Amino acid sequence: MNRYHDLKSLKIPENVDPEVPFKYVNGLQLFNIYYYLKFSNINLIHILGARSIGKSYDIFEMLYINRKPEHEFLLVKTTTSDLEKILTKKGNPYANYCKKHNLYDTHGNPRIAIEKNESEYLFVEKDMDGNTVLIFGRAIALLSGSRGVDFSNVDLIFYDEFIPDPGVIVRNISDQYEAWLFLLDSIIRNRDIWGEDLPLCICVSNSTELGNHLTVGLGLVHVYEKMRKKGTCIAFDNYRNILAVYPDLKEFTEAKKKTWLYRLAHGSDYMKMALDNDFSYDSFWAIHQKRLVEFKPVVRVDNVTFFKHKTLKNKWYACQARADCEVYNKKDTIDIFYRRYYIKMRDCVYDGRMEFSDFETKKFVLDIFGNIQKYRRKK
Repeated sequence: MNRYHDLKSLKIPENVDPEVPFKYVNGLQLFNIYYYLKFSNINLIHILGARSIGKSYDIFEMLYINRKPEHEFLLVKTTTSDLEKILTKKGNPYANYCKKHNLYDTHGNPRIAIEKNESEYLFVEKDMDGNTVLIFGRAIALLSGSRGVDFSNVDLIFYDEFIPDPGVIVRNISDQYEAWLFLLDSIIRNRDIWGEDLPLCICVSNSTELGNHLTVGLGLVHVYEKMRKKGTCIAFDNYRNILAVYPDLKEFTEAKKKTWLYRLAHGSDYMKMALDNDFSYDSFWAIHQKRLVEFKPVVRVDNVTFFKHKTLKNKWYACQARADCEVYNKKDTIDIFYRRYYIKMRDCVYDGRMEFSDFETKKFVLDIFGNIQKYRRKK
């Protein structure tokens, strides 16, 4: 069992109850990572939540107070530019923790710092004179590669802010999921085959976009859709040992709504994302459940089948259901699909005559119809 699952041996702050999914700090309800660590069969905790509820802060605090010389955690950022920010005084993820606990050396510098040593980014603890006494973590950029690096003593991987902020364009982001798998392979190696404990993976981001590459790649989009509709906060994938977390801190939300910033942002997409935890930058328009007996299957691309209504002209429905029809895929035969169906179906996709069973299907359809140059095979 990974040591972070053993709550009896972990150091837990006095104000934290690991049996409830939140804690109170100065009367404010905030995120509690210890509640989710108690599920000992979980290897990956995937968290999408509102801004400012203390997701990342709580994890960084937990990693520091449970630091050990023989273990390290690995912080993962998507790009090198994201990584460079943590080297700055204001970008130091422990800046608030040091301020709260007055952890400064005699020179007035934080005693928990991130330093760059050649190509390595190291989390270090310093004494009062500013000398490094312990390296307890390191950080890398996901898209910069990780070959030839020794991760043998890493027992926790923390992928922070894996969804780019709205409007931010990240090069090579389409490789994010596979890059994440390559990184895990570099760290895990043969640990599970040899019966060694696997590192615990924690992926955290604000709930801006449900259709992000990592969540899609992990096949968790429909899981979060169900939680969003039913008002639930956690879901388990026991086969893959994944815990999906969609925190709902109602007291926090109500308190923040009364602040000046959120009165200023009232009714905006930003407020829906930051407080309502509602994937406000995604559109759930035209997503409905339909009775397939009213439709006939026409064509399938990968796992998505396009059905046409039997009586209503140009009324289409797309869902992930197998049916007896022509089959194409994005890798090899998408050009044939485009020649036969693109013109016929394109307008229906964008004017509302095509509906979708779920958000994941909608995302897939909009992708293949909106990025034709991306998928057409080069001659």
